[in-house]
Amino acid sequence: MNNRRDRYSQRSRTMKLDFIPLDKLSVSKSNMRFAKKAPDVSDLLPTVRARGVLMPILVRPNCAPGGFEIVAGRRRFTAAGIVADERRAAREEVEPMPCAILDDGDDADAIEASLIENIARLDADEVTQWETFTRLVKEGRTIDDIAATFGLPELTVKRVLALGNLLPRIRSLYAAEKIDRATVRHLTLASKSQQKAWLALADDAQAYCPTGHQLKAWLFGGQSIPVSHALFDVDASGLAVIADLFGEDRYFADADAFWTAQNAAIAEALAETQDYFEEWFASAKNFETLAVAARDGGMPKEAAFLFHQATERLYQCLFLVRTLYMPKTHNLNRLRSLAEDLEPRLKQVWPSTNKDERQAYARLREACIKARYSREYRITAEQLAWLGERVAVLKSVVESACVERLNTLANAA
Repeated sequence: MNNRRDRYSQRSRTMKLDFIPLDKLSVSKSNMRFAKKAPDVSDLLPTVRARGVLMPILVRPNCAPGGFEIVAGRRRFTAAGIVADERRAAREEVEPMPCAILDDGDDADAIEASLIENIARLDADEVTQWETFTRLVKEGRTIDDIAATFGLPELTVKRVLALGNLLPRIRSLYAAEKIDRATVRHLTLASKSQQKAWLALADDAQAYCPTGHQLKAWLFGGQSIPVSHALFDVDASGLAVIADLFGEDRYFADADAFWTAQNAAIAEALAETQDYFEEWFASAKNFETLAVAARDGGMPKEAAFLFHQATERLYQCLFLVRTLYMPKTHNLNRLRSLAEDLEPRLKQVWPSTNKDERQAYARLREACIKARYSREYRITAEQLAWLGERVAVLKSVVESACVERLNTLANAA
């Protein structure tokens, strides 16, 4: 547990508990539900009527003599107030409120206590969380601090704080559930003038007001291109990028500039990919040819090693053609696993339905070192025949996958 939460827990263990009359309590401005309409407490009233308030609310001293302000627990306080009015009308005794009294610490600690409790009890709307998080930031809390305090991912905190980029009226519409989360997310991409234009459309009953994904198209003039689609180095390109303030997406501001850079990258990738394919596929075929000659010439160890080299180069050829990258490993199992993730058709290459197939593949995997340096390494003619068949299958699948990639790049160029 982080230091901040440990500090909060330490303080809660030494917190004073007491019963305080309702007329000595008021809702603190630090409470996340301050200044809102009375909360719905219909779910609490039966319990409060029957058994009273069971869990203490969090309070701290305020400036009034003997007075306390409620940091967390306004719903219980409201329910207790309703029950108190009922009892007064029936001329029954009104019970005081069980309270846990905080030290007169800073506002940030009080705000944290409020949100911790309310998130655990009743989901707060994001706009209310934004107001609370914003106050915490003004108190000196960082995003890391807030995320650690409430056990939230940093991205979640950033999403909530991103609402600060919205015009107040848009936040109000969101809090009132008159616009959905997808619309709000895309509005965080908009400039203030775009937000005003969108509000004007929303106010015009005769106008089309884009929402959700249609809003994104409206903001970008019909063509929104995520940064993830770029085949070039976005940072080095110098192209303007607009960030989704929820922290999830980035888009190119100028679609024409993107396509200029993208087409240049495609042309370069096509030439580089073609070179890799011609070099590495030809090399793999040469090793396969040498392996067959060694096998047929009665040199089993040399054949096993050469089949291993053909296999390794076929996998490397696929990586270079599909990603322009080659894993720095000679571990055949590792290369096979990575390649099968990249091209699922490769999973059919090495069947392991019986012991003979598993042993033959094991001899291939060991061949890189043991076939050259171990006097104990043995491989049978049957195993070499099976390896020759499987390497031929691997070659066919890799060739198909590489040609498909080259055709895709050629069509895009």
